Amino acid sequence: MKLHELEDLIMAAWITKEDIDSILWVLMDREKQPDEDELANLLIGLHTLHDARMTKLFHGYDQVIKTNKITYKGYDISKNPSTL
Repeated sequence: MKLHELEDLIMAAWITKEDIDSILWVLMDREKQPDEDELANLLIGLHTLHDARMTKLFHGYDQVIKTNKITYKGYDISKNPSTL
């Protein structure tokens, strides 16, 4: 994975904010108010999507660390990320 692809994954993580805005619209502005089941489904779906985005982001980060020489404060963390 290339470093710029990691940036795309980071930017995709911000979509969760837009998802929350959509849920707020359903709660506060939609003419038909959601019932308890619909609200629970929206939140469960958001939780699942956010978890998937973060897992994908961490996987991308892990791939970048493994395939690129990355130094931080003089340490080569691509060989041992636990040195942070």
